[in-house]
Amino acid sequence: MESDIKQQEKPQTISSPERIRNDELLSEKKRYPGAEDWAPDEERLFTILFSRQERPLLPAHWDIDFRDIPVPPSVFGLTPTYRPIIFAHSHKEFQATTALIRLIDLTKNVRSSMQTGKRAKASSNMKKTIDRYVAWAAEDAGYLHLDYVPNLMVDIVDDGLDEDRIVRHVERRMRALGRLQREFLRVDRCVHA
Repeated sequence: MESDIKQQEKPQTISSPERIRNDELLSEKKRYPGAEDWAPDEERLFTILFSRQERPLLPAHWDIDFRDIPVPPSVFGLTPTYRPIIFAHSHKEFQATTALIRLIDLTKNVRSSMQTGKRAKASSNMKKTIDRYVAWAAEDAGYLHLDYVPNLMVDIVDDGLDEDRIVRHVERRMRALGRLQREFLRVDRCVHA
C-alpha cells in the first residue's frame, strides 16, 4: 500500500509530441555556436527550418493549380494549425502559383535546351526565369516600386573560363553590389563643431 501511495505522489510524466519536438529543437540549437545570442528573427527562422517536416509547404487550395505536377499531398497544408511556408502575400493567388510553376518548369526547359545543343539558350532562360520570379516576389511583397537595393543578383558566367577569372568576375559583381548597398544605407550626419 505504501508503494501505491508513493506512486500516486510522483507526477506523471507523459511525453507529449510538442514537448519532444521542443526538446529536439533545443538539442539541435545547442549544436550552433553563438545560438544563445540569436536575435528573435534568427530564433524564429531556426524554428521554422527545424519544423519544416511538420509544416506544409504550400496552401491547401493551391493543389488544384499543381494537379499536373507530381507533388505529394503532404506538401499542401491540410490543417489550419500552421501557415504554409510558401504563400501569396498579396491576394494574387493565380499569379503566385503561376510564378512558382514557371520556376518548377525551368528544370524541364533547361534540360530540353541542353539536349538540343542550345546551351546558351539554357543559360539565358535560367537568368530570365529567375529574374522574373524575383520580380514577382518583390511585387507580391509590395516593394517592387520602392527605392531599395536588392540583396541578391542573378548572373551568367561562362563555365569555360578558368576558375580565377570566374572568381574575379563574381567578386567584382559582389563588391559593386556591396558599394551600392553601402551608398544606399549611408546616413549623412551633420558634425557640429
